[in-house]
Amino acid sequence: MSEDNKKHLIENKVLREIFTYMCVIVAALICAYIINHLILSSNVVPSGSMEPTIAEKTRLFGNRLAYKFDDPKRGDIIIFKYPVDEKQLYIKRIIGLPNETVEIRDGCVYIDGAILDESEYIAEEMLGDFGPYEVPQDCYFCLGDNRNGSIDSRKWNEEATKKGLTVDSEHDYTYVPKENIISKALFSYYPKIGLIE
Repeated sequence: MSEDNKKHLIENKVLREIFTYMCVIVAALICAYIINHLILSSNVVPSGSMEPTIAEKTRLFGNRLAYKFDDPKRGDIIIFKYPVDEKQLYIKRIIGLPNETVEIRDGCVYIDGAILDESEYIAEEMLGDFGPYEVPQDCYFCLGDNRNGSIDSRKWNEEATKKGLTVDSEHDYTYVPKENIISKALFSYYPKIGLIE
């Protein structure tokens, strides 16, 4: 075999190798895009509002398909577009469901007049009385587990007013519309690995 033929074979082999690697990289990028935009959401918890359940700076995955065929449930931890500024993502726990009345008295949450047992995820008594709130159809009332250090459904109208937004019966920022829910928190992967409940 001539030197030219050998060179040609080597060049073809190198080109095939480069092409194969490029195909693998492109396929991996496409898979990552599909998974991150259609199946999972990757999020960082920016504050301590969900402590002790989820620590500040925790990185977690959320299930984007959780509510495609089912409705959100009380107690679910969700990632959603913040009602006051939909460019921001928030993470909170669903407390009030559509058409329910939520009231907070003496540090306890009442749903339609019955006390809600939150002993599994609340570390300290909530300060203040709030409500009652009548949760609209297809909306959810959400609170952080760190009730005394959380900007949540109780305070979003105040936050909207501070930003100069109109707050009235047509512009109520208290609730998370179902269409604003991105995903249900699934599991954390940094700094600890574990299911989120």
